[in-house]
Amino acid sequence: MITPYPDVFAEFTEAARRGVKRFVSVQDVGDREGVTLTDTPLRIEAAPVFDFGFLRDLSTGKALDLDVYNGLVAEGEERLYAGTFQLPFPEVWYVIWFSDADGARYGTVNLLHAIELDGGGVQLVVYARSFDAPGEAGKWMQEPVQAVWHPDLGWGVVTETRFSSDHWYAERKANIEVAFANMMVATLLLARHPDPLPAAETEYLAGVNRGRARGKLKPLPAVRLIDLTKYNAPAEEGDGSRQVRPHDRRGHYRRLNTGRLVPVRPAKIHGGSSEPPKYKVRW
Repeated sequence: MITPYPDVFAEFTEAARRGVKRFVSVQDVGDREGVTLTDTPLRIEAAPVFDFGFLRDLSTGKALDLDVYNGLVAEGEERLYAGTFQLPFPEVWYVIWFSDADGARYGTVNLLHAIELDGGGVQLVVYARSFDAPGEAGKWMQEPVQAVWHPDLGWGVVTETRFSSDHWYAERKANIEVAFANMMVATLLLARHPDPLPAAETEYLAGVNRGRARGKLKPLPAVRLIDLTKYNAPAEEGDGSRQVRPHDRRGHYRRLNTGRLVPVRPAKIHGGSSEPPKYKVRW
């Protein structure tokens, strides 16, 4: 099983200068996915980074409790539709690991880049690397589909990749939906974290920052580590149900699994609230 390590984000920023693999097209090759890739150099700006370990990988025994995870996803969706979901910073990175157990061929890391948009929206871009995968598959890649949420427009996806079939597009879209759920969970965990977050200072990071200083770039911050064991406890009500704070939910349209859009009326959840939630991350 892959072991998370604190230098992975700094390594990504160095690799990105040389080029991240981006998907030009995704084609059918028999019953498999064939891809055309291009290298795109990226300059990664400094922003807070938080490592959530094996947040969702239940095969490791180190993931967030599934009931807690699902409850936070539901709360995140409520906040999105209420217009009260807020990132802890205008731009933030979340590191999430996946092991090579439970049928996976390679250990993988996902870097979730969440960006606050005007009007309370959120854009999510995901970068990934599969360790020990052969050839180009083992290099840093940008996922071909991005997620966008806006309180006035709802959920949407953005892609510059050409897909030859709806099947492969649906698979990539499903991946970004899972990543967006992970982003919501990570954000809500930060809002609840009771203690200052430990920073992973390393000599490798110091060396990268010396190079960034010569290039007149802001230094990368040390990765902050999240202890998931703080949250694997029974729900307060004792019956496994989740707690959702009082808030006002805006009227909106919700897309059903059938693809049909249905109107949802405005409502006061648990009596409503006169002020938005206050997120605070202690450093």
